[in-house]
Amino acid sequence: MRTILRVSLIFLLAFSLPGCVRKPAPTLRMGNIIWAGYDPFYLAREQGWLPPDVRMVDFLANSDVVRAFRTGLLDVALLTLDEALTVAQWDPDVVVLLPLSVSEGADAIIGRAGIGSLADLKGRTVAREPTAVGAYMLHRALESAGLTTGDVKVRDLYSTTHSQAFDDPEIDAVVTFEPMAGALRDLGGTQLFDSRSLPGEIVDVLLVRRALLDSRRETLRRMVAAWYRGVQFLRVSPARAHGLLERRRGTPIGDAEDAFGTIRFFDPPESLGAFDPTSPAPLSVTAERVQTFMLNRGLLHHPAQLDRFIPHRDEVREVYP
Repeated sequence: MRTILRVSLIFLLAFSLPGCVRKPAPTLRMGNIIWAGYDPFYLAREQGWLPPDVRMVDFLANSDVVRAFRTGLLDVALLTLDEALTVAQWDPDVVVLLPLSVSEGADAIIGRAGIGSLADLKGRTVAREPTAVGAYMLHRALESAGLTTGDVKVRDLYSTTHSQAFDDPEIDAVVTFEPMAGALRDLGGTQLFDSRSLPGEIVDVLLVRRALLDSRRETLRRMVAAWYRGVQFLRVSPARAHGLLERRRGTPIGDAEDAFGTIRFFDPPESLGAFDPTSPAPLSVTAERVQTFMLNRGLLHHPAQLDRFIPHRDEVREVYP
């Protein structure tokens, strides 16, 4: 009788246990490019601070990140605010979870030797990455000089080849970012314009799907904490951090340090405060200004639902340290 009972229990457990064992949550895929503004996440990955159910996926260009996110190949994306808006115009269920940093000179237009001003670009060829931020920078720069994109010849050029752009004699200027901007200056290029002329407009953000705010809140909380550990690592151990980044970028440590001098990382109170409509510089105001500019110049097909794209502070408060 005991044998029959034992066999019955084993049989019962064999069929019931699979239903009791919780399956591990699927890995969240986070898309990024090699860019100083995203490096704290790379440092967090190298130090083992990212949650085990988050995997960083490196892309060559932000346009590839946008495409992969839109098609569902990514769950999280690191993008500039204007690029995030290109996603949100088609998908009302994406939200900014975390403002990461603001470019304060890291994005620039570099002209080859002999070109001394934006006005000199009239009738010439300007290369830029085929992303929203490249188009946005070029539009804003030309506008400041009384020009339009119709006054120049625009050529698409992925950022991986920006530092060699002047090897092509037909390219007169490049819309680029650090450290490629520094490499072009070292070759004799002239900086014609940079993001210091667009204060607060070139903002990097972490974009997620709204459903994750409920289904993966703890993972998002640990992801945000890992980001801030990476930022702190840069600040308190710069030599160690830049050593890791040199390996990632293949550029000298000095170039990495120069790049970080043109980027300001937000602290947690400032990032969280950006969602507060009563704060001095709410993210919604910046997003509306950037979106209006993009719509007026055909960089967006239709407006994003900003009240969903920029969540209320209470929706994201729990994921902040």
